[in-house]
Amino acid sequence: MAILSLSQIPPDQFAEHIFAGAPLGDKRRTRRAVAVASQMLLTPGVSFSAMYSSWGQSKAAYRLMSNGAVSPEGLVGGHFERVRRALPCDGRVVLLIEDTSEIDYTFRAPIEGLSRVGPGNVDHQGFLLHSVIAAVPGGEMSTAAAERQSVRILGLAHQEYFLRSPVPVAKRAVQAHEDRESALFERSTTAIGRAPQGSRLVRVADRGADIYLVLARYQAAGHQFVVRAKFNRQLAKGAEATTISEALEGAPWCAQTFDLALRARPGQGARVATMQVRMAPVRLAVPRFNKEARERLGLPLEPIECTVVHLLEHEATAAEPTAEPERRRGTKLAKRSMPSARLEWKLLVSGPVEDFDQAVTAARHYATRWIIEEFHRTLKEGMGAERLQMETGQALMNTVAMMSPLALRVVDLREHSRLEPQSPAAGLGLTPLELELLSGATNHPIKTVEDAAKAIGKLGGHVGRKSDGMPGVKTLFLGLRKLQSMVEAIIIYESRRSRESNRSG
Repeated sequence: MAILSLSQIPPDQFAEHIFAGAPLGDKRRTRRAVAVASQMLLTPGVSFSAMYSSWGQSKAAYRLMSNGAVSPEGLVGGHFERVRRALPCDGRVVLLIEDTSEIDYTFRAPIEGLSRVGPGNVDHQGFLLHSVIAAVPGGEMSTAAAERQSVRILGLAHQEYFLRSPVPVAKRAVQAHEDRESALFERSTTAIGRAPQGSRLVRVADRGADIYLVLARYQAAGHQFVVRAKFNRQLAKGAEATTISEALEGAPWCAQTFDLALRARPGQGARVATMQVRMAPVRLAVPRFNKEARERLGLPLEPIECTVVHLLEHEATAAEPTAEPERRRGTKLAKRSMPSARLEWKLLVSGPVEDFDQAVTAARHYATRWIIEEFHRTLKEGMGAERLQMETGQALMNTVAMMSPLALRVVDLREHSRLEPQSPAAGLGLTPLELELLSGATNHPIKTVEDAAKAIGKLGGHVGRKSDGMPGVKTLFLGLRKLQSMVEAIIIYESRRSRESNRSG
């Protein structure tokens, strides 16, 4: 069964598809939400006052976002439900990629309904946004292939907006469980629910999810996981090794290596890393909980059986990995004495990982985390989530909620162009007018998805030389914004010409 991704929904139907079912207590509010989202899609990354030609329309948009009956869950909760219902149950892997990002409104006057963000700086204000993206990997890859795993993005399976409690550092150890940021991962599991029969839901998360209760809830819900290890955890009694590090020390490195494509990061260009692999089955020990906590959690608190997959970038000057320093039991994993560019991951993978190919698959699943980083980046820098000028935290959160599916659509456009570059351009969800404008603007026929993506990228500033590769998310966003401006200009011109024709007739 074909799965429709966000980028395949035509722009003129996108807002209706996402927001038409929003339960906002009044059909007029829902219609207004669809209208605002449609305009936001045409003019992404600008304020409401810049989106509209009249103050009345801008005021109506601000009023909608400030309405007490409107909430992020009300606006996009229907989209979450549709994505969850669309998760395939035919044995295909579905990646549920999650992360938390700070939405920061620092250097502004204090805003009601926000909380502290940043590393202990009380002058920073904003909120935390926890997002879960549902995506289907794009087919089998050879272990010899260096390309990043492409995915088809189904949409957002869950989001939560979180305000930090003003708890002093000294009292955080006794902070209520539900008020801890770590509980965001647990609540996302509760919201998504048990894995349907026949499905293979794989949670993909960074070190923030290396928490016993998070992993236990994943397992209780029937979800698999690939989580980057943060702690040198104690293992359950009965094993020869007592910690993760000790278990890995007794595991041999695989004879094979594989190449992993790494995207550019600040101060570090894109490169292909040759990775060494070893793995060790482990049983993670249950932390100490008092009786009250055990009763409240409502989980079978048992050792978690999983596999630690250790990936280490090969050094050109050394045939073997450098030796590890001593590690203290129960402490965070210490960094090695190695060049800063050398990549190392320790991944906690649910179930057995029995051979090199399975370890590579887990690594490639984890590498898809860049998608949620690009999503949050597009939301902030492209859509302008942190440039919003609102008077309350509620209005800010509502606006960010509306922006979220629109930002994810741009990320999926990039994925679609990687996954099916030679498929017909019409399958990208662009209208005939948009395809015609792209062809005219670039003086090149637009026949395939690759043609369309390159043309959009060119509008966004991508040079398009053979050595440049495909345009990235940022240039695609800028190109789409320019394309939508061209579409809007055509619509205004045609509307004005039609009115003049009617008057003369």
